[in-house]
Amino acid sequence: MSSGNFCYLFLDLTLREIGVRCSMGVTRVLVKKYISKETIKQFQEIMLKYFQIRVTQKALITKTLPNTGGFIAGIWNYIAVGQVQGGDIDYFDARGE
Repeated sequence: MSSGNFCYLFLDLTLREIGVRCSMGVTRVLVKKYISKETIKQFQEIMLKYFQIRVTQKALITKTLPNTGGFIAGIWNYIAVGQVQGGDIDYFDARGE
């Protein structure tokens, strides 16, 4: 990489960072100036309800599905062991162990 390309890259990244920081500051000032506190509170309530519902749904899915799968697998294993159990006992009795 030549020094010219490096300088161009450095300048590009620096100006981009300055632009992002300035736009964040301007946005914050405009929001504080033109949006009332009541509007912000209503927006926060709506977003909290939305995220609360989403988090609850995800928690139910991530916690309930593995438990349900484990329960079904446990029943399946219980049935399988019950069916094989008698055959194992007969097999080992026939071998004299």
